[in-house]
Amino acid sequence: MIFYKNEIDQIESQNPDENYIADASYKYQLHYFDSMTKNSLKFKEQVDYETIAKKLYILQLRFNPTEDSGTLNLIRFFINFYKSEYKSKSDIEDAEKVIDELVINIQSMLKNEWEKVKRESKGE
Repeated sequence: MIFYKNEIDQIESQNPDENYIADASYKYQLHYFDSMTKNSLKFKEQVDYETIAKKLYILQLRFNPTEDSGTLNLIRFFINFYKSEYKSKSDIEDAEKVIDELVINIQSMLKNEWEKVKRESKGE
């Protein structure tokens, strides 16, 4: 379905209904204007969530499914997070908690790998 999203959006933009117009207006106001700066009417680029999700899928391939299941579950959370069209405040709060878990998990994994390299260099 992700691969057809651009084509569907293009067809809907050529024949918009009321829901599409309201949705497009909401996205335009939400993502394109930065009202927190002096340049409130300056366009800013919309984040490409599809690209982020694709990179997360590729990142998943670098982990061992048996040893790194916790990390893989946290990455899957973010894949689903970026695939959802709208994110509520609670979704964002959940993502902040999960990112903290992911950082701790990755730090632990890197420490274990570093200890393994040190042992191997000593010939143990």
